[in-house]
Amino acid sequence: MIPALPPFAWLVAAGAELLWHDPPYADAKAKAVGLVHATTHVFPVILIALAAMGLVAAVAAVRARPRTHHPRGARRA
Repeated sequence: MIPALPPFAWLVAAGAELLWHDPPYADAKAKAVGLVHATTHVFPVILIALAAMGLVAAVAAVRARPRTHHPRGARRA
């Protein structure tokens, strides 16, 4: 799932930039500039999403770790 996030987020941002820009981009050069804008605008979103997914994975790993429970007063060998 994580490797699919950056390309998917970029495709959504690029599509939104090219389809909904007002006024529409006139030529190929203007569309290329629009794709650069989409790329720079989506990059922080990708980083935040990756950090959030990493945090969720870390919390899940910590919670799944087996716990060793020593009752109070029990002596260890």
